[in-house]
Amino acid sequence: MNIPTAPTDSLYKFISIFCLGLIITSIVSLVAITNRHNAFVFDVIQQEYALRDDPNPTPNKEAHLESILSLAQISKKDTDCLQQLLIHVAPVATFISILSFGLWYIKEQHLKDELLKLTLKGEGGVSP
Repeated sequence: MNIPTAPTDSLYKFISIFCLGLIITSIVSLVAITNRHNAFVFDVIQQEYALRDDPNPTPNKEAHLESILSLAQISKKDTDCLQQLLIHVAPVATFISILSFGLWYIKEQHLKDELLKLTLKGEGGVSP
């Protein structure tokens, strides 16, 4: 019985390219999340100043002020959590990508390069 082997050359390359995609996605997401949070905080600050500058504060306006401030705190915690996750994903993906490219070169490409050199020497060609 002949058991087929996994296509390791493609698997190493797939893992490496997938991890490179994770790195790029992490960086882009980190910037987008930070920009979105900064815009939200800017809007909250504008609303806060508008409510605080009102000479006749009502209980509804004070409740609205408290709600937007608590919403800003929740947004900050959510943003911090996502940022920490993305900050940790990028180095792990970088390590896995480098490891996969290294394994691909050692196990596959290096042997093909040696075979090509031997083939060129055997044909009387110039060795690279």
